[in-house]
Amino acid sequence: MKKILSVASVSLALIAAMPAYADVIDQSSPSASAFMASFSQTGLAQSFQQSAANISGAGIYVSSDGTSQVDLSVWDALPTSGGVKIAGGNASIVATSGANWVDVHWAASTIVVGQTYYLVAAFTGSDGMFYGDVLNPYSKGNVFANNYASFASFDYTFRTYATAVPEPATYGMLLAGLGLVGGIARRRQNRG
Repeated sequence: MKKILSVASVSLALIAAMPAYADVIDQSSPSASAFMASFSQTGLAQSFQQSAANISGAGIYVSSDGTSQVDLSVWDALPTSGGVKIAGGNASIVATSGANWVDVHWAASTIVVGQTYYLVAAFTGSDGMFYGDVLNPYSKGNVFANNYASFASFDYTFRTYATAVPEPATYGMLLAGLGLVGGIARRRQNRG
């Protein structure tokens, strides 16, 4: 009985030691060859299509003249077209020399793989620049600016995150391994 409790303790320790789900980059348009928008502009968005069935954050590439705040949110359609906000969050932007990534994370929200969504950015505080590219490097979406007018050949520099969820086979292998360890412990107990 003591060995079975020992095996159970080890099993629980292994399960507790499994890493928490990590956010991984799902979509990315890293090209930052041009200043695409000023923080003072409104109606800024980038359309995209997520490969994962969830979204847990987003990031943009910006430079700021001072301290600013960005609100990043994901919508199922543009806000001016009756869109519904799915998730969002905010982050502070501090003046630095050069541009930097600003990432916002939130609890994972379920979305439909391959459906078009909209990453909406709204800024407050000091002025700054939102980077991007005029050569359409991201083929699954485009820029919206100046009250969400479409610019089909342009893309902001952005990335989206998804929470990586282990495959069911991972749990199956863990349970099989635990069963094997338990069987070995039981066999040893019956011999002794």
